[in-house]
Amino acid sequence: MRSIVDSSLTRPNVDELNCRTRYCVTQKRFISYNCLQEVSGQYIVAVALGESFDLSNIVSDELLAKNYLATCVDEVSEEGLHFVARGKYDDINAKNICEFFVFGDGVVVFWGVNKAEQNFITGLLIKHVISPYKSLLVTEEADSLAFLVVDEGKSRVSKNCFHLDISQHNCGFRDTSSILERYAFSHGMAASVKVGVWESQLSSKAEPLAAIAEALANGVIPWKRHEALRQTGQFAKLRHSINLNCDLLDTDFYWERENLESFYYMAFHHFSINKRLKLLNSRLDYCAELVSIVDRILCDRHASMLEWMIIILIVVEVFFDVWHFSASLDGKSSLKRISIAEE
Repeated sequence: MRSIVDSSLTRPNVDELNCRTRYCVTQKRFISYNCLQEVSGQYIVAVALGESFDLSNIVSDELLAKNYLATCVDEVSEEGLHFVARGKYDDINAKNICEFFVFGDGVVVFWGVNKAEQNFITGLLIKHVISPYKSLLVTEEADSLAFLVVDEGKSRVSKNCFHLDISQHNCGFRDTSSILERYAFSHGMAASVKVGVWESQLSSKAEPLAAIAEALANGVIPWKRHEALRQTGQFAKLRHSINLNCDLLDTDFYWERENLESFYYMAFHHFSINKRLKLLNSRLDYCAELVSIVDRILCDRHASMLEWMIIILIVVEVFFDVWHFSASLDGKSSLKRISIAEE
């Protein structure tokens, strides 16, 4: 398990979350969380609090354990936890889901949890975040989607609402299979939030590059080699996080669970994650190429400067050699004249 690096970040206020719903491919605009109130049903809310969670510390958190019952989603997977408030399902309507999933990559996904309780839960979880995100980033990149529990048809996303079919499960939404289905959909939604964070991080890193491109067009190089190296490292780090260091994009868990994989890809397709990842990587390619161009120019300029320094040193050395040679010739001529005069 990971260890805690920093838990001092101010807890984000879930009441202020400006959750947005990312539409499927056919719709390009976003709507705010407030607009979703027109859709009947409860909500799924996904929030990225940081780079990762220390899941072992979360499980051993006494205050969390006092209020919520935690279980591993599956004995094979170590990157997801399922939480239900103690006694929450004992005396409420069978179709009223209230739970949350915690993913090792720093994302928590709430199902039917009111804003006040979301606020309370994030306050407990923020202590176990590794490399927390800034509160503004957390609030801006939160996602929400309405959901309804139904007893017929197939589980599907329709009209920006997830219809969860529980007719196939003996214990309704309490059934382990139903929980795994919600986990799989939450997994895809958590991936969408993480991609949103990467998009925001790339935008903030790429914004200064516009001035760099303008400066290059005017024949000016505003960076020094250290800054070019730092920028190269930042983009390489972001690319590594996207392509190699995120379990939310890993589908190994579903290799032998094709029925669950469909729920993961249901969210994956609804939030257009594949297209967003391609666009993200293409933008990263452009930014990395621009930084590489600046770095090459700086290297060439540095190499050219070294060449000129060597040329100048050679010229100076030749000058002194000529001077010494000339001085030695003058000395020999003087001695010759003196010897002739003495004779």
